[in-house]
Amino acid sequence: MKKYIKYIFSTFFIAFISCNDHLDVVPDQRLEIDNIEKLEATLVGAYNNSRGYRFTHFSSDDVELAEDVFSDHPIIEDLYTWSKDIRNQTDQDSPSEFWRSTYRSIAQANLVLEKASLIKVVTTEESVKLSLIIAEAKLLRSYYHFMLVNIFGKHYNTSSSQDLGVPYVEKVENSLNPEYKRQSVEEVYNKSEQDLLDAINSIQKDNTSFKNNKYRFTLATMYAYAARFYAFRNRDAKDQDEVIKYAAKSLDYFQGKNNLPFLEELNSNPNATIDIQRSDVGMVQYSWSFLPFNYVYQSTFNIKKILEKNPLNLVDLRFAINYTRSGNVFIPANYFVFNSQNIGIQAVDVFPLVEVILNKAEAHIRKEEFQQAKDLLSEIGEKCYENYEDSLFDIKTLLSFYETTSVKDAWTQYLLHERRNSLFLKGFRWFDLKRYNMDVSHKLKDGTVISLLQTLPNKAYQIPSYAISNGITPNN
Repeated sequence: MKKYIKYIFSTFFIAFISCNDHLDVVPDQRLEIDNIEKLEATLVGAYNNSRGYRFTHFSSDDVELAEDVFSDHPIIEDLYTWSKDIRNQTDQDSPSEFWRSTYRSIAQANLVLEKASLIKVVTTEESVKLSLIIAEAKLLRSYYHFMLVNIFGKHYNTSSSQDLGVPYVEKVENSLNPEYKRQSVEEVYNKSEQDLLDAINSIQKDNTSFKNNKYRFTLATMYAYAARFYAFRNRDAKDQDEVIKYAAKSLDYFQGKNNLPFLEELNSNPNATIDIQRSDVGMVQYSWSFLPFNYVYQSTFNIKKILEKNPLNLVDLRFAINYTRSGNVFIPANYFVFNSQNIGIQAVDVFPLVEVILNKAEAHIRKEEFQQAKDLLSEIGEKCYENYEDSLFDIKTLLSFYETTSVKDAWTQYLLHERRNSLFLKGFRWFDLKRYNMDVSHKLKDGTVISLLQTLPNKAYQIPSYAISNGITPNN
């Protein structure tokens, strides 16, 4: 373990002193990686565990103008108002820092892939381990580019072959100022898919050591990512089938959809927020966030009332316990684990079991396989609603509640409700707003009300200013 820490520190140090500001790619002054242990230590350092994407929460409809709260912060104001010129470009909880740290992680993964070809293996065990390290590096490279394109590009659609995505970086650069260009959204998805499938194919051949680690990809979370990938792309019926296939594989490794915890039991222990021993926890990330603090734009008890309103007319236990905050700020207790200094570093599960269930249900709804969707959503209802009974859950109830005559529309609206509540404060809501092209209205401190579709119709965050100054094309 001490060797791992030594080499992880070394690789991070190299990444931080990079002269290439716009992508933070590691230059050619690197440590010598000449065995599998050093290679795996470098791979561990590729995990982006300091900058999350929960800043998207402040751009969503889960945030509004709070009452009797006066603390403000430029980054939150810019996120809330969908500014195209975000200040605090070095703030830890910002799009620009997600860009910087994620490309730094991609550089680490590329370094692993470059050095892997130079590692000499003797035994079959070493050969298998090397193959898994290469696969995991490709998996990371795929996932990070996928998240980047979904934050800084348009949602995948019929114009994705022309829409600007992000640079897809596949090699370690040796120059101080390499030139990069934004590839199309479609190109980024295609390259991400190829890396993803390469990783899956390799790992499926021999996966004996690819499991049981809540801080790295496992079989459960690898398949969870694959299900998310195809759910987001949703190009055709084949993609929907891929979601169902990979979600089913993920559920198998999560030991089934019934491993969701009963919220009534979880609420009896507010400190059990992210227990890595829980079977429903996929991959834990620790990062800094503004989410649980008192700011003028924040989740409120008004938002809580909206979230709690459901077709079943039952108490939603996901919001039963909350931290005490100023004014009407509402922060449920079961979403964070603070560090010992209580300074804003929280744990979040970026691949929870519940998302896998929701992605599979969504694919079934898109295929109009409503009974399969109901069976999955009922599992969530049983664990999350007080006095839940399956008999309460029928299509007539949904049609009436959502005031629609379309069965598919009713199921879709209920699915989005469950996604919103189950993934609250994790940063997922923004992507659902984007995928379903939903509008949001935000009231500002001066009483002005602004619309998301009018202000930022593509829902793509602006490329960081330091990247633009180095030649990366900005968003319009």
